[in-house]
Amino acid sequence: MIKWIFLVISVINSSSHALRNQSVINHHENITTTTINHNLRTSSPAQLPWFLKVAPFFDLTKIPQIDTTCRRDFQEFLEAMDRLELWALKMHDATAKIPSGIFNGNLNQYGDFDMCLNIVAGTEEFQGKYCIAYVQPRSRNGTFKDLLKLIQSHEFFKSTFNDCGHRTPRFSHINWAVCLPSSCSASDLELAIQTYLNEYSEDSDIIIEVKVDEEMCQMKKETTIFDLDRNTKRVILLLVAVILLCTISTIYDLKKPSEKNQWMVTFSLAKNIQDLLNTDDNPNDIQTVHGIRMFNALVLMATHKSMSTLFLPFINRTQMTERLANPFLLVYASAASLYTDVFLMLSGLLTVYSFYGRLTKGKQIIIWREILDRYVRIIPSVIFLILFCTFILPLLGSGPLWNLVVTSHANICKQHYWRNLLFLQNWFGYNSICLTNTHHVGIDMQLFILATFLTPVLYKYPKRGLQFVIGLALLSTFARFYVTVVHELSIHIFFGISLAKIAEVADRMYIVPPFRFTVYAMGMLLGYVLRRYKDHKPTPNQIRIGWIFGILSFVITSIASVRMNFPDYEYDKYEAGIYAALAPAGWCVFSAWIIYISEKGSTNQIVQIFSMKFQRIFTKLAFAIYLTQFPIFFYNVGKVRNAEYFEFFKIMYNVEEFSTIFACSLILHLLIEAPFNNIRKLIFDKKVVTVKKID
Repeated sequence: MIKWIFLVISVINSSSHALRNQSVINHHENITTTTINHNLRTSSPAQLPWFLKVAPFFDLTKIPQIDTTCRRDFQEFLEAMDRLELWALKMHDATAKIPSGIFNGNLNQYGDFDMCLNIVAGTEEFQGKYCIAYVQPRSRNGTFKDLLKLIQSHEFFKSTFNDCGHRTPRFSHINWAVCLPSSCSASDLELAIQTYLNEYSEDSDIIIEVKVDEEMCQMKKETTIFDLDRNTKRVILLLVAVILLCTISTIYDLKKPSEKNQWMVTFSLAKNIQDLLNTDDNPNDIQTVHGIRMFNALVLMATHKSMSTLFLPFINRTQMTERLANPFLLVYASAASLYTDVFLMLSGLLTVYSFYGRLTKGKQIIIWREILDRYVRIIPSVIFLILFCTFILPLLGSGPLWNLVVTSHANICKQHYWRNLLFLQNWFGYNSICLTNTHHVGIDMQLFILATFLTPVLYKYPKRGLQFVIGLALLSTFARFYVTVVHELSIHIFFGISLAKIAEVADRMYIVPPFRFTVYAMGMLLGYVLRRYKDHKPTPNQIRIGWIFGILSFVITSIASVRMNFPDYEYDKYEAGIYAALAPAGWCVFSAWIIYISEKGSTNQIVQIFSMKFQRIFTKLAFAIYLTQFPIFFYNVGKVRNAEYFEFFKIMYNVEEFSTIFACSLILHLLIEAPFNNIRKLIFDKKVVTVKKID
């Protein structure tokens, strides 16, 4: 590498006279490619052996299994290197080189992405093709095991080539960029690198495996709006139509001060902003729900951010892992499932609280109407995000990992979008979900449908209804323990867990409603208690005991996973099983107590914190925030072109990124969610059917 630098310096010196004369004429004039090529061709041939020692470390021309056209073009590249032609030097320069700091994890090398894509061969027969090769080193007998741990940043996640990497990072792989002629395929490159590495690893302790996916190879494509496919054009027109509709509706709303047609103002930005900022008290509202939802939503967003961060290359990646390995820091980052458990509990609470309240007033629950009402309220935002992430987002950027985290996800949506429309996406495997985080939307919808049948049972037959709901909750709890022990799983993401196990946990438990019913049942029972025993007031001793139990439950659940976060943790299936069975309910107990005691009129600083009015605004944006965070996180991952230094607060709490999430969430809410919610209210909020009250 040093000799390459010396070569460049000598080449520049050999042409310095011409360059100096040009700078005298115009100091700011760019040097043309023709001038540089001429200067390079006049360099001394004696300098070539130095350079060729650091030329491409593999030779595709010597492997007969490689495509003939690829070998011919690569031979042209090598000959152009001999002649020091600029395009060939750029192709070599754009390929990753061994850097310093490899024992600090600085081996994810992206080369020069943009330089490679802009290369055109001198004969113009081919262009530059940028590929990311996955390299997986292993120690044969353990001699270099400790060194490989440093290189692979302690394998925070253990990964294999078979792991799906578009939403969970293949952390133990090395990503290595190669720029080569466009006629060469991914399989050609994989064979060439593997053949070269085998020559040096056959007699050593290190085994190196290589894989190059075709999706991780990119070439420059000039795309205009006329080149877009029909569906993309339709989505763009739809977006323009929504913006025009909002504009017209807003003008109508502002220009007509009275006697407005309610249908005409459904898309009005003025109306929807006013509704968003409205924090007036609602007698049917549970005030502390907003604060609890906001807290868990923010922590969950930080957890999602930490997962996306592990995709990125850092020059101090090993140091980053050692810092993130703090057992107490990992408590919040590794417990993502517990935060969504709170959302399920709140959903169960609000469903039963609403339905039971209406039943006590003699109002009928029409199940199909309630399901349709919920569907219409949720689906517009989901459809818009699917269309945007499938057809628009892939056009908005590029980068080394763009195809992995953006384009591949768009392809999944093209194939499986219909599952989201039916809210069945969570039954087909975590890695095949369009809008990955909407697995929670599917679970919530399916449990809501169950609750619409169970709530009338709780109202008409309280004893049997309670027995049935509690029985299902206990069965769900035992099922989590059983499946965790039998299949050796863990809902807690401990240090060194494999991506295969994370995917298996998701597919067997995390995205399957029966395994999540425990906390939903807790919410249902809380809603039942608040409605049926609304006049009951707890005694001071009961309040004191409730606070102690709630806080202890929260603390014990938090520290129960600390031991799992140590780098030397040895997996224990029974410990993992007990945690999987009890942690979801334990985490939700404190939130449930805050809601219960606040509704009973008791107040203290904790209740006041979760009852602040501004949190009601966040609640209205919560669904949009949940939907938009993944596309933005992975949009930024896909654009990264080189490694940077990891600083915890700068990377993990990126103000620009979080501000973008909130801005996009606001746009989604004002353009889609709020307008269609207005339409839903106009359609469904008719005079309800009144029936004889059941005693």
